Amino acid sequence: MFKQGDVTLQARKDLLHEQLATIVQRLDEIQHTYDLIKDKADHYEAHVEGYHGKLAK
Repeated sequence: MFKQGDVTLQARKDLLHEQLATIVQRLDEIQHTYDLIKDKADHYEAHVEGYHGKLAK
C-alpha cells in the first residue's frame, strides 16, 4: 500500500487501527488468563504454607 502513495493513506490508517484493536483484545485475553493462573498459584501457595505450618506443629 505504501508504494501506491497517498491514495492509500486512509486504508493504511484503518488497517493500523484494526491491528491495534486486535492487539488490545489479545492483551485483554492474556491478562484474563494471567489473572486466573495467578489466583490459582496464590491459592496453592496458601495451601502449601498451611500444610507446612501444620507439619511444624
